[in-house]
Amino acid sequence: MKGATARRNMPVRTTAARGAGCHLGILDVASGAQVAQCTGPAPDGSCPRVVIGEVIPCAGHLLIRADAAGGLSYEVSAQMTLCPLTLAASLAVADDNALLPVASPVATAWV
Repeated sequence: MKGATARRNMPVRTTAARGAGCHLGILDVASGAQVAQCTGPAPDGSCPRVVIGEVIPCAGHLLIRADAAGGLSYEVSAQMTLCPLTLAASLAVADDNALLPVASPVATAWV
């Protein structure tokens, strides 16, 4: 039972819904002109516009938040098959201490 208690103290990451409902502009790399829009991943983290495993529509383009005028863009790899928002959300941490174990008597049970 100690293992179950220690596990509860571990940080939990979620990918679904972090990017869902956002509004992104998909821009041409050469001209910077908007070529499409995106509302983010489906609840399961996949791109709702293609079958899982296919190259996503924003591949080879720039992504920028529609509400961030003058913001930084992100260039999506031309071979990308995974939603970049899902990938970013799965790698994100709240701060530098987010992955350290919680200091408690049960923390040593899972070492």
